[in-house]
Amino acid sequence: MLAVAYENWIRHVSERGFDESFICLLRANGFFDIRFRHGPFEFGKDFTAKRREGGTPVQYAFQSKAGDIDSAEWSKLYGQLDELTGGRLAPSGFDPNLPRRSILVTTGRLVGKVPFAARELGVRVQARGDGEFDTWEFEQLLEMVQGVTPFPIGPTSALPQIAAQILASPLSDLDLEIRLAQFATAAAEGGERLYRALVDNFICGSLLAEQKRPLQQLTAALNGVRLAAVRAHVDQAEGRDLLRAALDSYVAQGQSCLAELLSACAGRWRSRRSDEVDHLDRRKAIA
Repeated sequence: MLAVAYENWIRHVSERGFDESFICLLRANGFFDIRFRHGPFEFGKDFTAKRREGGTPVQYAFQSKAGDIDSAEWSKLYGQLDELTGGRLAPSGFDPNLPRRSILVTTGRLVGKVPFAARELGVRVQARGDGEFDTWEFEQLLEMVQGVTPFPIGPTSALPQIAAQILASPLSDLDLEIRLAQFATAAAEGGERLYRALVDNFICGSLLAEQKRPLQQLTAALNGVRLAAVRAHVDQAEGRDLLRAALDSYVAQGQSCLAELLSACAGRWRSRRSDEVDHLDRRKAIA
């Protein structure tokens, strides 16, 4: 059941929709100094982060994509991958003097000849002294979410029951809120368990989205705001950043879930406004 929930979340998330949850997943697995870089000056690095491995900090750089990567997509990506693996062009906070690992992350798989091209790129990157290049595909992300070594942070104890109840039958809004509130205990603890609780909350929202229950999907998104608020009560600085991200996510999901309804309402408002203007114009003409 949990495998279904994890697979659903990974497969259906969009490229930029994966950003916030991926950052939480990294934090849950001991990454720190995480910086979101996507934009015109990212130098091929959507994210940079560090992680202590064997007592030594390692500098990571990530390029994130959604879906399968075939030969045509690989060709389009190659310039970004060259910047990703190179240490010459780097944003602030990126330390090229540390052992380096460059990761292409995709929620799909490398297909066709791309796995061979990726291995060849890894050999070239290592030969020129730019650290290591690797890919995290669907299977690696699935293991990461499951809590399989070398990323051993598994799901919160409440997730299996909550996911089972979401999948088994529709919950009332109140029941859903009560169940999602169980993640607050982990949120109050802070550290890796806090970020794992946020990931699990994303997974529940994804299950609700897949079942076409947009208002309850927003209930889960609002619970993310609550989890951030719980943390803010304990640690104001950390909680402030979490609250900002959670509120942005809530607004973005609301715009996505209710896009058709909002568009229809806007269309009706414009039509009504146009009718009112026409009516005033006719009155002026008569006068």
